[in-house]
Amino acid sequence: ALPICDLWCRLGLVEVPDFPAWVAAASADLSLDAAERLLDQLVDHRLIEVAGVDTMGAVRYRLNYLTGLYAREVARRQWSRAVCDEVCDRVARQWRHLASHAYQALGGLDRPKPTDESRVGVASRIVRMIWADPQEWLRVERHGLQFAATRYARG
Repeated sequence: ALPICDLWCRLGLVEVPDFPAWVAAASADLSLDAAERLLDQLVDHRLIEVAGVDTMGAVRYRLNYLTGLYAREVARRQWSRAVCDEVCDRVARQWRHLASHAYQALGGLDRPKPTDESRVGVASRIVRMIWADPQEWLRVERHGLQFAATRYARG
């Protein structure tokens, strides 16, 4: 089992104002249910906060500025640059993958709606949420998509 401190450090590496539970799942290669349980523990320990519920109905979490800065620092001291990069790249790949569902839902590609778990940590309910309102999902996830684009721009 992943210690909550490891998840906290991983989340510190993902520099976004707030995030849904699937980001925690993707960062640590966890199921969505396991990530949600660990996020609850992080909230109980006041290492992260519940930011609210977004317009898609998903709970959003955040690290306050100082806590996030410290989590990032601990991660960078504890892990190699390659490990830190892999955490960020895994989350960025997941945002890109989910954005492709939004693109498909907006008529970008003629493919059937996906119904299974497409990637590690992302349950079909997330994909269904995107298909229900892809424009709103893109708006809600704009900071995460910017994070992903920045990761890809770095090469």
